[in-house]
Amino acid sequence: MKSTNATKVGYLTIAIAVFAVSCSGNSPTNSQNPLPTKQTYPFTYAPLAQDSLTALKDVFLASNPDVCSGLNAFGFIGTTPCLAQGRGVSADFKSDIVSDEARDFLTKNSQFTGVGDISNLEVISMRVKRFDNGDLKDLSITFGAQILEGLRVYHSAIQVTVDSLGPIYVRGNHYPDVIIPLTKTKPDDIKEGLIDHKITWNDLGGIQREFIIDDDSFCANPTDSNSSIEFEKVVFPFQTAQGIELYVTWKIDVDRCGEMGNSSKWTLYVDVVSGEIMFTSRNFSEIGG
Repeated sequence: MKSTNATKVGYLTIAIAVFAVSCSGNSPTNSQNPLPTKQTYPFTYAPLAQDSLTALKDVFLASNPDVCSGLNAFGFIGTTPCLAQGRGVSADFKSDIVSDEARDFLTKNSQFTGVGDISNLEVISMRVKRFDNGDLKDLSITFGAQILEGLRVYHSAIQVTVDSLGPIYVRGNHYPDVIIPLTKTKPDDIKEGLIDHKITWNDLGGIQREFIIDDDSFCANPTDSNSSIEFEKVVFPFQTAQGIELYVTWKIDVDRCGEMGNSSKWTLYVDVVSGEIMFTSRNFSEIGG
């Protein structure tokens, strides 16, 4: 198991890694859509030049004057919240009709959303807002993670807020392109390579703590008949100095199983090609954790 700077970078970029976006498998046709910087694994999106981004923002605003969401540095609908003022929703609205409106917006604006496959837009939640007098104000619909070749794309859920006149706010997007490489690592080999790997963090008092993975640390992972341990394979986007790099990784949960039970305390993301630890996520707060 390699132990490289990628592990350290993962800790430093935990906040921005969550910013990741996903992939629909269909390439956009508009020449102004964000394009990858290279066609090799990992697929990478570079920030757009300022003049190109400004032109793209003008196109988006002209096409969607009622949507307050802006574009991020890569030309996709950004994650920065904006103040969307709901104009009301008819009392007899149908949730399925509103969901279809949201899907229609995302596919028509695929240049900015990266959404090209409507089958990737499964509703996982809806939330209704009301005015002070109780009348319906708007409806927020969340579509679940994008699935590409059977793999979940992390942090790819999309939220669309719709009122009586249509969408007014969008957060999240898909990536139109991802390279799925040949898997060159096996779960059992990854597990063996992680034994004695040290995870360190600072507690609320600034004192460095550590957890060392041992053979019993994998209790939170399911098993099957073909392997002593099974890890989920996922697409995980990382933001680096070069842009957003889309890696296919093993998602590995580890824990102090004997002490804490089966709830995962850390999740490691390991590149399926190199076996390199790309990112480590701590899944607990210091209070009570």
